[in-house]
Amino acid sequence: MNNLFKILLVILSMCKFAHAQNTFNITTTFGVDVAGNVIPSDSGYYINITSGQPIIPRHDILCFYDTLGNLKWSKVYGDSLEYINDYSIYQDSAKNFTMGAGYYSSITNKNGMCLRRVSNIGDTIWFKTYAPDTS
Repeated sequence: MNNLFKILLVILSMCKFAHAQNTFNITTTFGVDVAGNVIPSDSGYYINITSGQPIIPRHDILCFYDTLGNLKWSKVYGDSLEYINDYSIYQDSAKNFTMGAGYYSSITNKNGMCLRRVSNIGDTIWFKTYAPDTS
């Protein structure tokens, strides 16, 4: 037991703890919301949200909030026959975003992943789905 305590102490001493500051709280009217990722910018925050019903439809939403937490714009992606569950968002040097999500389509009845590429104002550049080969 003493060795376990020493190992735990060493692991904890090697960890770095981050303390985030909550500067504003956001409540949206999109439905069942889960804010997956937040990307800060000089003029506010881009937030990637999974929203909608617990089952189909469930949409992917990209929102931009100013530094005071006021919603400036939002774009809803997907349709009523899709279930999209956000996992990640990345912004490149050109300020465009790539969003990754879990994906289900009731039309094809296939589960998989999807990637969506959008501009810095949320306009879709491309959208691709990836389903596992079940053959």
